[in-house]
Amino acid sequence: MTRTELMSAIKNIRNGSFFKVNYKSSVPVKSEYKKEGIEAVKFVLCVARTGVKYNNIASVIEKKSREDYVPPKPKADNKVWIQADKLYTNTNTNLDYFRLGCASAVKSKVVYKAFNKDGKEIPFDKNFAINYYWNNNSEKPPVFDVKVDNIISIG
Repeated sequence: MTRTELMSAIKNIRNGSFFKVNYKSSVPVKSEYKKEGIEAVKFVLCVARTGVKYNNIASVIEKKSREDYVPPKPKADNKVWIQADKLYTNTNTNLDYFRLGCASAVKSKVVYKAFNKDGKEIPFDKNFAINYYWNNNSEKPPVFDVKVDNIISIG
């Protein structure tokens, strides 16, 4: 999806409203499979919302109120907001990102697919991905950014 297509798709979505979003992301592939031209992709269909300020989310407020909370070190701000709390450009990479908050009560549908060097789909094998990809047990953040080019559909 392009920035123009995304802006057209979200123009009638109010801040905090829920909608379906379908996006993809690359799965890091082990070198032996990468040499064979194998590419692995994760497709996600979830219910999300946008235009939500991170500091206003209940789970974030609760986490920050704990005595053991340590605030993160400030990072260099490389974001230029196109639409506040929704869409920004990363000035280091010149890529556009869409900020989403996933509905925690709704399960996301995740499908993994693999493709050979000719772009044809082949059966996905967990062994294609580098080991640490499956060992990441971190919490899903309440707000995350998706590269606009990786968004398949909204609505």
